[in-house]
Amino acid sequence: MNTRTIIITVLVVIALLILYIIITHKNLKKLQREIKERWEQIEKQIKRRFEIIPNIVETVKRCAKDESSALKGIIEARNKWNVAVTNEQKMDASEHLNESLKKLHILKEKYHSLKTNNSYIKLNKVLEETQNEIANLGERYNETVENYNKKIKKFPSKIVAKIIKFQAATYYKKTKN
Repeated sequence: MNTRTIIITVLVVIALLILYIIITHKNLKKLQREIKERWEQIEKQIKRRFEIIPNIVETVKRCAKDESSALKGIIEARNKWNVAVTNEQKMDASEHLNESLKKLHILKEKYHSLKTNNSYIKLNKVLEETQNEIANLGERYNETVENYNKKIKKFPSKIVAKIIKFQAATYYKKTKN
């Protein structure tokens, strides 16, 4: 082989490496955007759920005047959400709300007036729909996170991810409704 062929071969290999780095970087950025967008959808539904809570609390207060412990947990969860900054803190606040809502459902069984209160029934239906939406969005979010995390750990894109300092994404905590 002559020098010219070697130089052309080296340049082609370098060009292919640069092209691979650019494509991998673009794909990782796309997955990061998808993760962000999916999290925003979850966050919107969690926020909606927390906005329903004051109405439920008021309805329960009217029907079950002497049951403040379950309501206190719900209010604490809402306050936790309002001061949460990170996704992890928001997930913790959401989990705290789930636990408090379980106590609220126990109250529903205890007080017949709650079972038959139209306002409570409607709010509870909206709450259940919202929680189902959160669960569905959480699954899609976790699928996207899994794809992204696999990609940044798999050779050869792992090298590009390390060079450009891509970090593993956090999964959404699956909670029981």
